[in-house]
Amino acid sequence: MVSRAAVPARRALLALAAAGGVLGLSACAEALHALAPEAAAQPTFAGGALVSRWRSVSGGFLGAAAGPLGLPALPAKGPYVKLLAPTAIALRGHELLVVDSGAGRTYRVDLGFETLLPIAGAPATPGTLVALGPDHSAWVLDRRAAQVLRIGHDGRLLQTFAAAGPATTGLALVDGGLTLLQADATLGRLFETRGAGGVAVTLTPQFPDGRRLASVSALAAGRDVLYVLDRQEGLVHVLRRDGQVLASLGGGELK
Repeated sequence: MVSRAAVPARRALLALAAAGGVLGLSACAEALHALAPEAAAQPTFAGGALVSRWRSVSGGFLGAAAGPLGLPALPAKGPYVKLLAPTAIALRGHELLVVDSGAGRTYRVDLGFETLLPIAGAPATPGTLVALGPDHSAWVLDRRAAQVLRIGHDGRLLQTFAAAGPATTGLALVDGGLTLLQADATLGRLFETRGAGGVAVTLTPQFPDGRRLASVSALAAGRDVLYVLDRQEGLVHVLRRDGQVLASLGGGELK
């Protein structure tokens, strides 16, 4: 059992560890921003474990209809649906986005009521990435169409953005949801775009001595910093917005 003080970082790093397998990094940073870069370099948790199980979500009751704000009708009237092959997640508050590539559906999951609401028109493949905006709009990478879709809570398509490239491995929102960040594994860079059709600014993550990261496999945004999964090294790096590495965590523990 892990103490309450360890819950925020543990909840975040659970998603980080999953990124080494099938899930994405985007659900972690909501909790990780509580760690200052100095503390993130040498985190200490009850029992000494960097990653511990906190909660499991295996499915939910299928929402039959959407309410005025796009919320599923409560209580849900549909059958209980088990997730088949979740390959990407995003978390904000009590709401979770899940890309179930096994079922070919992207769901909004209400963790309080255990409801699943399919997002019409959202892709759901092993390469699909998701993020949740401050207004709870769903940001979904459509890899085949090389674009990022912003879908409102009511199911309306609000905006489209150009994808960073065919090897986009990360998706995150910063500046209160005004700036879209994407990670490109091929070039080992980050691209930030402000507003639909805006000019993309390129960032190259690197250490203070000029060394570049070995890989950029996933991306998440904290309150003031970025988190990048380096799958080759088995590390999560804490970055400033200009791409400079401040600290690294997970050495010897992330697989």
